[in-house]
Amino acid sequence: MNSAFAGTSETDYCTFSYKGEVSAGAMELALSEVKLKNAKLAGMTWKLKPYNQEVEEQDPVRLVWESEKGIPLFGSFEIPVESVLKIALRMPLIAVGAENKVSATDMLGTVLQDVTFMEDGNIVATYKDAANGGTEWTKSPVNLAQYVVENDNQIKVFLNPAAIIAAVNNAGRAVDIQTVIQQAIQMLYPMLVNGVPVAFEQTEDALSVYLNTELLLPLLKTLVVPLLSDEEVVAMLVELMKKDPDFGDMAGLAEPMLKAFPEIIESTTKVEIGLNFVK
Repeated sequence: MNSAFAGTSETDYCTFSYKGEVSAGAMELALSEVKLKNAKLAGMTWKLKPYNQEVEEQDPVRLVWESEKGIPLFGSFEIPVESVLKIALRMPLIAVGAENKVSATDMLGTVLQDVTFMEDGNIVATYKDAANGGTEWTKSPVNLAQYVVENDNQIKVFLNPAAIIAAVNNAGRAVDIQTVIQQAIQMLYPMLVNGVPVAFEQTEDALSVYLNTELLLPLLKTLVVPLLSDEEVVAMLVELMKKDPDFGDMAGLAEPMLKAFPEIIESTTKVEIGLNFVK
């Protein structure tokens, strides 16, 4: 004998209706009318801020990196890591077609059009799918990424990863990569369950969404420092740069930069990485 049920309920973050049916050995449940209690972002669509190389603030990428140590260039001379990373993002290194090259910043604007925060907590993006030729704008499916607003400055994003791939065999290395992976899993798994804390700043016409120091710095210290402290890893990265015609001339400068990053990370006081949008 089947038994049907229906009703309404709520959690800390949303209200919803439900209905279902219980039969021998099985239960069906459907949710509807899901709405976030905090609707600060709900129903809003934001497009990526256009890039203008002549205006510092006109950048789709939010990048802040403050550290006591800079990147060494030409002996003891150091420049801020933030400046170097911004230059790298704006260099035309990505091949588009047979002859043209664009920067990572420019490329970002061609593959991501806008992001919508829906009333039911889904995040939907309009983007170009490179796997299908990358010529037409398409919408990402619902239930791929969801959000809840915790307060005026933070949301939590819940990801639904399609697959987790880990296949590494690096016996005899100075750094045990398997240990690094295990540490990464231990740090990231709670975020998959409890949500990734994402900071945001919102005005009437602009939105900045980013990962802040509290999240990024422990990850950098746990994951990046051990890798770049391994001379074999650094040598491998430098060798890859030498083989790339776009990076070949920079390979000589890359090695001291890469070797300096563990110390840079340890002396970092603020790091923020994210995207800037306009209404």
